[in-house]
Amino acid sequence: MSAALVLSLLACDGGEPPPPALDLSTVPAVQHDCAAAQCAASADLLACLEQSCAVEPASWVVDPQSVRYNRADGILHVEVAVQHTPMKVGEASTPYAEESYLGVTVLDRAGQDIDLAVQTVFPAQIGEPFTFSAEVGGEVQDIIFGLWGEKIEPCDVDRSGCRNFGFVLDKSLAAWPPLTYIEPQPRRQRILEAAPSLMIQGSGAPADTLAAAAPRAQAALSAELERFGLEAPAPTVTLGESALPLGLQVLHRDPHDGPLASAVADALGASAVAADARLPADIVVQIGGDSAAFDCHQQSCAALTDTALQECMAQCP
Repeated sequence: MSAALVLSLLACDGGEPPPPALDLSTVPAVQHDCAAAQCAASADLLACLEQSCAVEPASWVVDPQSVRYNRADGILHVEVAVQHTPMKVGEASTPYAEESYLGVTVLDRAGQDIDLAVQTVFPAQIGEPFTFSAEVGGEVQDIIFGLWGEKIEPCDVDRSGCRNFGFVLDKSLAAWPPLTYIEPQPRRQRILEAAPSLMIQGSGAPADTLAAAAPRAQAALSAELERFGLEAPAPTVTLGESALPLGLQVLHRDPHDGPLASAVADALGASAVAADARLPADIVVQIGGDSAAFDCHQQSCAALTDTALQECMAQCP
């Protein structure tokens, strides 16, 4: 039957020609169902996808809720939970239906990693805490929690998991400290048995700015120390005469306290985090520049990084 005859019959029946078939050849497969349901009658497919079928990726968080280590008897006890936000396409979410694998690893003072345990996390167990205790000896320094999407068994690689358990984990979903398995030089967090000291250093910044930063830094540090059963001490506030870099930066004395310093930096909107063994305290928040320069940094530059941050700071008085 010719197209002209079809249109003629539709006109006689008082109907309209059917809309053209939806072309999904350029649409990611994850959006196909949503596009078919929401965008079939849309004249602008891309606009419809953006408005009605936006993709929000799934996210994972490994949350160590309790880490206790008695160096005298070498016993480590941990409690950790996995948090998951399902992927969303439009208004529809897709719950994670696969098993994942939660690993606990400690590192000794020589940097040698020791895989202690692997817990299979079934979908129904997401959000529930897992507990684990082990005798690890007195030379343990750092701890890592990793969440993985795949278990490879059997294995033939020179990794402690393969040697100890006969399998290795792959496809990292999340870790604590964050970015452990992503950064070229992974962060390390030592197991804390005492609260680190905290200092706010100022040079040229107004005194009320230093006073305002102190409780915020203390609260951020306490939130991180809570998992170790510790509380941040009241910070020491000092006004130095030597010039400090413009803006905020957070420094840590022990190279294995980077995650603590990063948490404080995030709370304060600091522009840099670095290790410095010469510091007068374990965690030091430095606030530099005179009042006008500091205000300029906070209002215009605090959210920037790298080259954009340097260019913005160059414009401040």
